[in-house]
Amino acid sequence: MGIMAGQTSYKGDKGKLRKALREAGQDVMNMDIIYNDKRKTFRRLKMEYASHIFNATQAQQRKLERLLKEAFGERWITAYFIQESQWNWPPGKSTGKSLCIKLKV
Repeated sequence: MGIMAGQTSYKGDKGKLRKALREAGQDVMNMDIIYNDKRKTFRRLKMEYASHIFNATQAQQRKLERLLKEAFGERWITAYFIQESQWNWPPGKSTGKSLCIKLKV
């Protein structure tokens, strides 16, 4: 069926993040800009251009955090925001935030 039938498939950790964002009612236009890096003790998912999540109400952020904790279960460690580097933004624009999620390997 897939996307043509109006269904979306969510696979892997990036898919779990995308699904939680959609269920939390977040703007998902930048969801393709999700990176992941695996280290010895943890895995990090990083979503760039997440200022809309950083600027969301506390209730919206708590709902997203709850959904993420449910999605990742025992692997969940934490989520946090970092300042994006200036080179990601056009000259004269202020920098934004990236959302990082830390998971157990």
